[in-house]
Amino acid sequence: VRTYDPQVALESPGANVTQARSALDACRGADVLIVMTPWREFSEIDAAQIREQMAGRVIIDPFGALDRQRCRALGLTHLRLGSPAAAGSLRDRALPAVLRAAARIFR
Repeated sequence: VRTYDPQVALESPGANVTQARSALDACRGADVLIVMTPWREFSEIDAAQIREQMAGRVIIDPFGALDRQRCRALGLTHLRLGSPAAAGSLRDRALPAVLRAAARIFR
């Protein structure tokens, strides 16, 4: 797990967590990107740069910090809190598992 927050640095991130130097650095090699805070810095990053850095193509962006249409145009799966989705969609399968994993890591 790679983390980045422009306002807060982790004092002891833990064995499975590294702190990235920038938002794009946090994307490097990521299978899934989770944007948990709607900082302006995140909304100013071009989705093409994010796609270039990521290994996977799923972005979970509860607050809509990223441009959803741009993400989708680039082949990224952009999941936002409150967005409609068909039953059995990737969001319905992936989000609960990702959140459970995150809860285990940050206990």
